[in-house]
Amino acid sequence: MATLLGVPAAPSWTMGRWVVQLVLVCGLWGLGGCTAAVPPATPPLPATPAPATAEALPPPAPAAMEMPAPSASGEVLFQDDFTNVQSGWPNAQVFDNYFIGYHEPAYYHVEVRTAHDRVVVPWPAGTFEDVAVEAAVFVDPANTAAEGNFRYGLALRRTGEQYYGFLVAPRSQHWYVVKSSTSGLTLLADGSHESIQGQEASPDHLRVETQGPLLRFMVNGHPVAEVQDEGYTAGSIGFLVQTEDAIRVHVHHDWVAVYPLAPPVNHAAQQYHDDFTDPLSGWPGTLVFDNYFIGYHEPEYYHVEVRTAHDRALVSWPGGALVDATVEVALFPDAANTAVEGDFRYGLALRRTGDQYYGFMISPRTQRWFIFKSTPARLNLLAEGRDDSIQGEESAPDQLRVDARGANMLFTLNGQPVGEIMDDAYDSGVLALVVQTLDSPRVHVHYDMIQVGPVDPAVHFAIDDATCTVDVAGLNLRSGPGIDYDPPMTSLTGGTLLEPLARSDQQVMTAQRRIGTVTWIQVRVRETGQIGWVSGAAGYVSCTIPLNLLPEATAPATP
Repeated sequence: MATLLGVPAAPSWTMGRWVVQLVLVCGLWGLGGCTAAVPPATPPLPATPAPATAEALPPPAPAAMEMPAPSASGEVLFQDDFTNVQSGWPNAQVFDNYFIGYHEPAYYHVEVRTAHDRVVVPWPAGTFEDVAVEAAVFVDPANTAAEGNFRYGLALRRTGEQYYGFLVAPRSQHWYVVKSSTSGLTLLADGSHESIQGQEASPDHLRVETQGPLLRFMVNGHPVAEVQDEGYTAGSIGFLVQTEDAIRVHVHHDWVAVYPLAPPVNHAAQQYHDDFTDPLSGWPGTLVFDNYFIGYHEPEYYHVEVRTAHDRALVSWPGGALVDATVEVALFPDAANTAVEGDFRYGLALRRTGDQYYGFMISPRTQRWFIFKSTPARLNLLAEGRDDSIQGEESAPDQLRVDARGANMLFTLNGQPVGEIMDDAYDSGVLALVVQTLDSPRVHVHYDMIQVGPVDPAVHFAIDDATCTVDVAGLNLRSGPGIDYDPPMTSLTGGTLLEPLARSDQQVMTAQRRIGTVTWIQVRVRETGQIGWVSGAAGYVSCTIPLNLLPEATAPATP
């Protein structure tokens, strides 16, 4: 059963209004003692997945959270540290399955006492549209069942049963973005993050930025998701607590704050440079964990050390999300603090949101470079190669550069372009430092310099003027990638010029087994503008760029 509470607590409300509100809640949700018919129970969130077995991102340092300072403009729309029991939240409301109220002297608490239940407690004093909402929350273990799972967090843009929810589950270290409607909860995004702890000494810090249909979600300072949804444009904020199989959970809210959202900034139009001589330049300070540590290495480096094999650490740039930008970094491993055996790699992560990012890394021991696309499920290798210029020495740090403009990304190593990809999956996100051990038990990397700026208009992307030419007398142009898209749209004569747009790798099968893969190319016929698909098999077409630089496209339905 889902429980929704909307009873204001201000003493100026009349008893008649209190009764009306309580009857409304009873009629909607069938609370204990009500005689109204109970509607079908709202379905719970999808079951919490098991902890990820892929390489885990390291957690940020636990730290006590204080209510943040006002925004840059000095404006605060709303903030509450719950030291004033008259600040407007519902108080001392007790029912069979839950209770809520101020926990003097400094918390607001919500307890749910039955499994598979949830409570939403809205702030009764107003609605918000485009804002940043932050809260610090933790679990009271003394009043929480030792077994079972639960989640808690924020409700945003709420009107009745319609709202967006951002929740964390500390026992599984998972986060969830949900959309609530009159028909139930819809899961919009989910993932895991090891910073989720739910402890009083280090409350979980949740932040949501709502800007039109775009919603951004952060856990403990780490961006984890962006969601586009036009369903709800404004509404109240509130607290959301839900039990799964736990029979009791007691959650303390330490503070909540709402600020006006600053206008979006195109960080690509700004110059940024850091040589790490100032330990207050904004990167995380010294943080030490069992498997890694990070921080400023005075007087002139930022260092990242990973202390276990088959592990990796990412450290996000504090300057915000980037769209189109040129990023440069100089870096090298510290030989004195790096294991003499085993392999490792290090470099940059770009357009990062949680586990989603592009990575450019080098391995000095094998003199190889790698371009990755990270997803919540795995690291996907997009390109790799060998370069004798990779040295990894303090006297000559390796220089990595990435020029990212739209879906095009050009990767340069020690002054020489080594790779280029075209991929439109991640169009913005934060910059991060990334260090990974393979079979090496320890690597210590020094970042000497990092620089961010706009992409030089003179930077040339091969994809910009790529062409393909038909090499056979007649080549079928089809509506999709494969011979199943029949009949052909037309036949192209030899010498016809095509503009490659995307690719789709299709398996070639016999009745018994797969015998190979053929890349099909989505093209625009230069002369007519007609768009379709042609086979990229050897001898059919020749292109001025490798086909793996083209973005992957989803095949349309067959006729």
